[in-house]
Amino acid sequence: MKKDLRETIRQMRLRLHGLEVLLAAERERRTEEWFSDEGAGDGERGEATRRLVEHGLLEPRPAPTHFALSDRGRALLANVRAKVAPDGRVDWTRVDEVDFPLL
Repeated sequence: MKKDLRETIRQMRLRLHGLEVLLAAERERRTEEWFSDEGAGDGERGEATRRLVEHGLLEPRPAPTHFALSDRGRALLANVRAKVAPDGRVDWTRVDEVDFPLL
């Protein structure tokens, strides 16, 4: 049971890292190391970045951008905002409506 709970928590963390990566790709220029999580952290942001590229939510770009949102990535963020923060205030009670398996 403990192992299942730990794996569930790990998957949740990966999805949250995925959301963080999508938001960073949308609005900020980050280093390639930030996206790959080299030299810091536990590698989960790098794994999340790889999964987002694999699922077609992020597209690799040359420096200084490194990654950009695909149309699917933009649609997912719009969906998250519409469901969780439609009026600019976050309503975490609706977070289960977001299609997190894509992350």
